[in-house]
Amino acid sequence: MNEFLLRFQKFAVKYFALDVRSLAVLRIGLALIMLGQLATYVPLANDFFGENGVLPAELHREVLDQLGFESAWTLYSISDKMGFVTGLMLFHMVMAMWLLLGFFTRISTFVCLVLLWSLQMRNPLITTGGDVLLRCMLAWSIFLPLGKAFSIDSRIDGLHLKDPQPVVSIASAGLMLQIVFMYFFAGFAKLNSSWLSGDAIQAAMQLDMYVKPLGVWVGDLPSLVLKLATWGVLILELAIPLLVFPPRYVYFVRGMAAGIFVLLHLGIWLTMSIGIFSVTGMVAWLAFIPAQTWETSTQGAQTDWRRTNLRFENLLFARIMTIAMLAFMISINVMNVRPSFFASFGHRGLHSLGCGTMFVQEFKMFAQPPSWSPSFVYSGKTDTRSADLFATARRIQPSKSVYKQMVSQPWRRYHWFLLEWDLNQGDRVDPVLEALKIRLLQMHVQIWNDSHSDRIVVARLICNQNPIFIQSTDTRTIQERVWAIWP
Repeated sequence: MNEFLLRFQKFAVKYFALDVRSLAVLRIGLALIMLGQLATYVPLANDFFGENGVLPAELHREVLDQLGFESAWTLYSISDKMGFVTGLMLFHMVMAMWLLLGFFTRISTFVCLVLLWSLQMRNPLITTGGDVLLRCMLAWSIFLPLGKAFSIDSRIDGLHLKDPQPVVSIASAGLMLQIVFMYFFAGFAKLNSSWLSGDAIQAAMQLDMYVKPLGVWVGDLPSLVLKLATWGVLILELAIPLLVFPPRYVYFVRGMAAGIFVLLHLGIWLTMSIGIFSVTGMVAWLAFIPAQTWETSTQGAQTDWRRTNLRFENLLFARIMTIAMLAFMISINVMNVRPSFFASFGHRGLHSLGCGTMFVQEFKMFAQPPSWSPSFVYSGKTDTRSADLFATARRIQPSKSVYKQMVSQPWRRYHWFLLEWDLNQGDRVDPVLEALKIRLLQMHVQIWNDSHSDRIVVARLICNQNPIFIQSTDTRTIQERVWAIWP
């Protein structure tokens, strides 16, 4: 029995040990991401989270129910008055700053998780896989010593004077497996004709509302180059378990994998506007920095990995929670592969449990490349002139560039989400979706009327769907669809 325990401890240390300095850097990275996102959201608070925005309180609950978030909750449901919304966002920024500095680290991590979940559930139509990953990383971080290095907490406790010892626990294993699961199940979801044929990246680079100027250049590369890149991404994602948990040369292989994936995320960030996904993906790899790296770059005593003990959380509550989180994470990701098949096994109930506990997750990451590249026209008319309502509301010049026209990532994501929702309906009419379209147009009419003496008398929201061509035999044409008419 003792020999078995020693082998198990050696195995756990080899694969699941995390250095407290790496966790501290991870803490700083997560805090900076939240601060950056909040700095972007505060000017848009009225548009996306307030009573006069695209998702007022009377539509909010209906949207959550329609998207399968029946058990989801949010602090923002207390009030959608701008004073309360702005105050809650500013409080979120204060707590993110506490996390950045490592002040009451465990408490600030939990509060940040609650506030982040509340923000995401106030308007889930602008969230991406990056938002899900950020939330999951915060959930695991509650049970990890993120404040034992480079923090105010470590200074107060005198921990900065002690030898930093690695952490091996259920939570450290959960954090690492969370990252592995994100890539692997996203790769598994990509096992379709578009990715296997090598056409996925070429299709993605034709999505004008998301593609940056460099992405346009990438989209013009030879077809063979784009096919190789597509297959390369697919292979990397599916091979992630072996790259993070190799049988030999663990730190070398992980370091190589970290470098490759960071470059991959950097490439995505340079070519496409997809929110915080790229930066969150890069920050997640900071947790994998081994102690050996710190020992060659910092002064102080050497970390003795032989003195690492298999450390389960001291509190019974923490043990129960991390075991339950691990079991939930495995189950929900497996069931998400085929929700219909696992319906009789409780997938719906498990999803509801995840919504109630802030730990629900699903990762696809462009598993199904787009077939259409949309553009949107907010056409308004007064008695004397025509107006571009969207450009006027954003105080920008109308542009032929769809990327520039959409102004910012939240607006790009919101419009794309509505289009995906619309396409999934087929010939059916979803009253909640139709109400969202009408509200979107009404909001922009109201913005114009509040700032101009000549009022809008008639307005239309038009979605132009431009087909994305991969095969020369594709005969689809541009579809102009009227989404909403006012009054």
